[in-house]
Formats: sequence, structure tokens, C-alpha cells
Amino acid sequence: MSDTLVTVFGGGRVAKDGQLYRECQTLGALLAQADFLVATGGYYGSMEAVLQGAAEAGLSSTRLGPSRPPVLNRRIPRSPAAA
Repeated sequence: MSDTLVTVFGGGRVAKDGQLYRECQTLGALLAQADFLVATGGYYGSMEAVLQGAAEAGLSSTRLGPSRPPVLNRRIPRSPAAA
């Protein structure tokens, strides 16, 4: 698994039955298949779709958000260069 993290923020008002939602799911799946870690703002809409796509591709992901408690499904290792 890569140590490269991609963070996605986006709109919470994306309809689950819409084209943009499906494109966000595809983005999440492609990121997971390319071995990136994925984090989002943890809200609904486009961010939920990205996480769903990543999860369906087999990646545990991270939700970060100020108005919800963060849900961490996978620990992201700290880079030795950042220490």
C-alpha cells in the first residue's frame, strides 16, 4: 500500500442517482486501484461517493470533518521524513 494520501473535498448536495455521483464513485475506485490512500471531508454527496468507490475497490479510507466525529478505518503511517 502506498503512503500517498489523496484528500477529496466536494459538495454534499450531489444526488445519489446522478451522473456526478457515479463519476465520484469511479474516481474513488481509480484512486484505490492506483494504490492511493483516500480521505474526504466525511460528508454526503460527492465525498460519500468517492469513499464508496474506494471501498468497493477494496480500500479502507478516512473521513475527516469538523461537525462529525472523525471515523478512521485505517491508520495512516507517518512518513519518516516528517518526523
